[in-house]
Amino acid sequence: MAVVANGNFFLGEIRYKSIYDLVIPLFNQSYDFKIWGRDWENIDQFYTVNKPSPHILQGMVPFSDTPSCYSSAKICISVQTCNQQLSNRTYDILSCGGFLLTSDTQAARQKLQPGVNCVVSKSPAETLHLVEYYLKHQEERIKIAKKGEGLAREKFAYQHTLQEIWPEIQYQYKKHMTRTVNINSNNLLTNGDFRIDPNATWTLYNSFINKSYCHNGSYSVEFLGGENNSYIQQSVAVTPLKSYLIRGAFAKLGSGEGAPVNILVQFYSKESKLLKIGLYASLFASDLEDVREGKWFPYWGYTIEAPENSSYALIIINKISSKNSVPVLGSNFAFKEAEL
Repeated sequence: MAVVANGNFFLGEIRYKSIYDLVIPLFNQSYDFKIWGRDWENIDQFYTVNKPSPHILQGMVPFSDTPSCYSSAKICISVQTCNQQLSNRTYDILSCGGFLLTSDTQAARQKLQPGVNCVVSKSPAETLHLVEYYLKHQEERIKIAKKGEGLAREKFAYQHTLQEIWPEIQYQYKKHMTRTVNINSNNLLTNGDFRIDPNATWTLYNSFINKSYCHNGSYSVEFLGGENNSYIQQSVAVTPLKSYLIRGAFAKLGSGEGAPVNILVQFYSKESKLLKIGLYASLFASDLEDVREGKWFPYWGYTIEAPENSSYALIIINKISSKNSVPVLGSNFAFKEAEL
């Protein structure tokens, strides 16, 4: 069995449950089970489980190699993030002729036919039952996989879907280029320029203040390079039904390869219940240039409206583990109320 996905355990509305239902039940089974992607070695920080055995975790895999994973596995698991939208890997699995096991969501039942071209699960027990059954019943498994491949190639190929969505892409692009944004507050982050002791205002992990490299008068925070996961985070009070601008500047320290950076804003109630992901953005390693050449990558992003019962937002700047990468710098962070 194969999973090709990054952890991203709190991304979207159902990803946490999808991983709980589909992936975790297989950790302690005797099946030949492999996971490709990052962050899975930290899963015990998010779920009450032991870390998966080392032979399960295969690390990163280039997109060009994922068809080999899907076509060679007897069962391919597609983690879902949203109730009303299917992840792209769902279609990748189908188009490669893989047997698809995914979450029982509204989108899965609208766009696919469970039992005909895929199978769906809504609990750990159901996942284990489906896996045991379809590993034993090869003819049924192959028949469903072929039906899924036919559906994907006939209905979901880019040649068909791009024609349908292209007018909407053009409309949204024009709308984006002509919109105005009003900034309605000062910086809500405390110590966004790292001029005072950061430990009193930020939570830092594998990161520290670097006063040698500044951006517009702001000190920088240095995220450790290499395979170290490294992040900073801070909680900020927010107003329900308001959107927010988050801003920062990024660079790498050295001529080697940089590392990806995730920028995450999560909205919480006063009871500390996660309500919604307000923003999830990623910078590629290739976006970052050497700070010693005076080059910074400016990032601007806008959140969705804070849910009605929001009390605060958690802002996380997370440098992703990346083998042999040089340190990454972040500087001049701001979080402001914005009217889009």
